[in-house]
Amino acid sequence: MKITKEQITTGWSLRRVLSIFLGGFIIYKAIITQEALSGLFGVVLIAMGLLNIGCASGCCGGSYSNTPVHNPNNSIQDVVYEEIK
Repeated sequence: MKITKEQITTGWSLRRVLSIFLGGFIIYKAIITQEALSGLFGVVLIAMGLLNIGCASGCCGGSYSNTPVHNPNNSIQDVVYEEIK
């Protein structure tokens, strides 16, 4: 996955801001209590907030959900059925 400047600078929401602040707070507490696993969790939260990835924004990752695009040029064609006996 290539990280672009547009991915980081656009689409900011409350979830992203809270993820970064919570990740920073967890890293701060991990440094004070010398817990490496908590610090790693904080780094993951900050990365998720900066890169806008993860499932916290809704089903299927929010901005990366795959929804079909309606194309008006596609017309419905008659389907021919063959009866098998």
